[in-house]
Amino acid sequence: MKKLAILSTVICIIISIILIGIIRADAKTIYNMVWVGEDVETGDTIDVSNNTTFPQYHGVYANGANILDITHADNVTVITGADAGDAVRTNPANTTSTAQIRIGNDWTLIAHGDSADGVNLNGYSSLVAGDNLTIRIYGKQGTGQLYNDAFGLRTNHGAKMNIGSGLDIETTYNRSYAIYLSGSNGGEINIGQNSKINTNGETAHGAYFSGTGNSLTVDSGSAWTTNGKGANVLNTNGNESRASIGSKAVWTTKGADAAVLKIGNYRDVNVDIGGNSTLQSLGNNSSGVYMGGAAGSSSSYAAENRLTLGNNTIIATAGDQSHGIHIATRQQEYNGSLRAYYTTGNISLGANSHITTAGDGSHGVYMTGIDSTVDIGANTKVETKGDGSHALFGNEYNATESIYRYHYGKNGKINAGDGVLLSTSGTGSHGAYTAGDTTAIEFKGGAAISASGADSYALYAEAGKITSLLDTGGDVTAGGRFAIIGDMKTGQNGLIDLMTTEGSAITGRAFAGDGNITLDMKGTHWRVTGDSDVTKITAGSGTNIDLSGAPLAAELHVGSLTTHSPANPDLYSTFTFKTDGVNELANRLVVEGSTDGYHKVSVVNDGSLETTGNERITLIEKADKGGSFSLTNTVELGAFQYGLRNNEDGRGRYDGQDGHYWELYSTGLAPVDPGKPDPIKPDEPEPKPESSNTASAAINTFAANYLLNYAETNTLIQRLGDLRFTENSNGAWFRAYGGKFESNARSFVKDFDMDYGGLQAGYDRKLDKSWFKEGDTYVGVFFGYGKGDLDYKDNGHGSGTAENKTLGLYATYVAKNGFYIDTIAKYVWSTNDFRVFDTAGTLVVGDDVDLGGFGASVEIGRRFRLKENRTGGRWYVEPQAQLSYLRQGSAYFSASNGLRIGVDDFNSLLGRLGALIGYETDRTNFYAKISYLKEFDGDLDIRYASGKHIAGESFGDDWWTYGIGVTHQVNPRNSLYFSLERSSGGVFTEDWAIRGGWRVTF
Repeated sequence: MKKLAILSTVICIIISIILIGIIRADAKTIYNMVWVGEDVETGDTIDVSNNTTFPQYHGVYANGANILDITHADNVTVITGADAGDAVRTNPANTTSTAQIRIGNDWTLIAHGDSADGVNLNGYSSLVAGDNLTIRIYGKQGTGQLYNDAFGLRTNHGAKMNIGSGLDIETTYNRSYAIYLSGSNGGEINIGQNSKINTNGETAHGAYFSGTGNSLTVDSGSAWTTNGKGANVLNTNGNESRASIGSKAVWTTKGADAAVLKIGNYRDVNVDIGGNSTLQSLGNNSSGVYMGGAAGSSSSYAAENRLTLGNNTIIATAGDQSHGIHIATRQQEYNGSLRAYYTTGNISLGANSHITTAGDGSHGVYMTGIDSTVDIGANTKVETKGDGSHALFGNEYNATESIYRYHYGKNGKINAGDGVLLSTSGTGSHGAYTAGDTTAIEFKGGAAISASGADSYALYAEAGKITSLLDTGGDVTAGGRFAIIGDMKTGQNGLIDLMTTEGSAITGRAFAGDGNITLDMKGTHWRVTGDSDVTKITAGSGTNIDLSGAPLAAELHVGSLTTHSPANPDLYSTFTFKTDGVNELANRLVVEGSTDGYHKVSVVNDGSLETTGNERITLIEKADKGGSFSLTNTVELGAFQYGLRNNEDGRGRYDGQDGHYWELYSTGLAPVDPGKPDPIKPDEPEPKPESSNTASAAINTFAANYLLNYAETNTLIQRLGDLRFTENSNGAWFRAYGGKFESNARSFVKDFDMDYGGLQAGYDRKLDKSWFKEGDTYVGVFFGYGKGDLDYKDNGHGSGTAENKTLGLYATYVAKNGFYIDTIAKYVWSTNDFRVFDTAGTLVVGDDVDLGGFGASVEIGRRFRLKENRTGGRWYVEPQAQLSYLRQGSAYFSASNGLRIGVDDFNSLLGRLGALIGYETDRTNFYAKISYLKEFDGDLDIRYASGKHIAGESFGDDWWTYGIGVTHQVNPRNSLYFSLERSSGGVFTEDWAIRGGWRVTF
């Protein structure tokens, strides 16, 4: 029995499914209107397109208080064809209608007639529609009694609609609106997610409000587009309108003279659009958002229109005169009498939003609203690309229409949140611009502002004010971090009051003119690019006002200058200048009023200038004696160093007044009391300009060649050992040497140390026939390499290298009686380079300068032996004399800082008188040595590469050398020699020198 029951149940289910399928397959077309209770099933088509008699020409119709519930039927199509033939309609068109119509999912409403709507609700009637409602409107505005336009959804009086998700409306002709809310009793339309609207034709709005108190709610994901002149996507053209639009809306208008969102000249309108939405207009004179307001009112209260746009909103326009946001509330004057009541406006744009315009005269945010505000969320970008297109623009003007006069923009204000980005790229396009006496733009935090077009300003207060001060009940708090690229300007009634915090950067000029620019800067770098004037600067600690990028002779004029803590020398600002020292031109700071506080001065080092060291260059002119200035570091200009001094006798516009001047001067020429004669005593040397680190390092490397030549041109015994041990005709020798020089400071060259080392190798042979009788003559050739490593310990803490390669010939005669004469001729190839830090800590490099030189030396001496002792040894005295000549060629460095400096050909003529006191055996010779040396020439003529003379230096001095040495004959063919020396006195000293060699004969 149980099995039979189960089988019966299954059979019944199968039969039911078959019957349902048969019923569904039997969908029908109804050629009449749908009355209350008429049976409509899923898949039916209601086609009344051939009916022209009221009420048959409506598709679904409910009258009075009737309830028409067709929610059981899905996928129904309704087609009308008559003029004013609505697909769904309730009647009558007054307050008596409370009809209700409820339909299922996936309905399609098609209206072909003129003035025919998809849904037309009258009175307090209502419609509930399921998901995926599709409406197609193919008619246009009617004629005669059928004067109405054609609408997709329409409410009249206080009707209400609730539409599910997936609504899809498309209209065809001019003045065919997708959604129309009219009447004055609170009409309401609620639409679910992912709705789609597409209208075609002039003034074919997406959604249009008329009357009072109507509301529209649209869930997230709406995609609405209008295609026609004057066709707004949403137009709230009625008082007390309400619209709430969900997130991720994508709304587009493609026609001219339109707006994506337009709030007309009415009052108490409130619109809210969710975040991550996109509003874009693609026609001329078509804004993303336009807000107007009623000009006059008999109300006893002040009305306000409000618009809230959520975070991450995108507003984009692509036509001329097409603004991203335009607020234009107004006040009315009637017959010369100003009305007291008007509508103000408030637009709030969420954080991280983006406004872009691409067209001439298209502003990002355009404020002409009276007593109105636009609040821009943090980190929002506003970018314009077009001539005369400002990122933020507050304007104030009047307009006359017939007997009415309208006032726009009074007390209008734009509030920019922290981190906003403003960018313009057209001619005459400003970043932030106010042009009305009462208009204002206020930065609530920092901002990045760039205005790159010609005649454009980053900040321009022609009238009104631009400020970053946060004024809360009289307490002014800090501004923000700014990155500004572009100029600042004020007109006669304009004010720019900017407060910047740590890390801010400004690049551009400032023109206060008859207006006021006040800058309060903390930790800010202002790169001034040309002549500028500001009313007041409060330069906080870490602030750098940099004029070095401006043209030479550009001036910064300041009404008054101070710091946040004038009495604290540790909290200072810095002014950076550039100068052409040759022509005594420089950027200048001119303080026309009071000066207070401590300030540093930095001047850009410039090695390319061919200065003389005698220049006086005024950097700062002040109308009073307040404030203090000091250099961050000594300045290098050309080959000289310069300091900063206070000079009452400065040359400038305040001569003859109680002014104060600060000027650059060569540090070597500084008087004790600036402005008065140098107190030089008769027995003191004349002061000379002090060389720069770079110039001194360059000349030191040339001096190093002199020292290397001196080190390798030594006495016979240092080079060849004791030739008296030589018994064979031919010989080869090898010599190594090293030591350390210290060069004392002179008038131009500063102290340096040089460690050096070298190798020499030679070959000679004894002539079969000597030059003179009773002796031996040797002739030979040698090659040498020497290198010096310089340490500029007091000269930029740098280093240098000098290398010599030498090829020489020599001839030596040694007589039996102890007399000898030694002659040398050589040619020297030299290569120099240096790396040194200038006074600003910048590494300067001079690479691979080559020069050549020729040298010769003659040495004579005689050994006088004392009585030989019983072991065969004897003491001796050997007086010596030597004359050495060197001519070194000219050469010039081209240093990386622009300095081109070098020396002319110079000569050295070095004389030496000395003696050896020694003890010799058959195979060994011990000795001590002392010599007196004098340089008879050694003058360096230092020049710029152009030939302009800089200074002269000289090695012309005398000094002493002393040392010990030994030579030893290892065997008849080999001998070794070694010496150790040092020197004292002279312009340089040799702390130690060690030399050793090996001679082999064969």
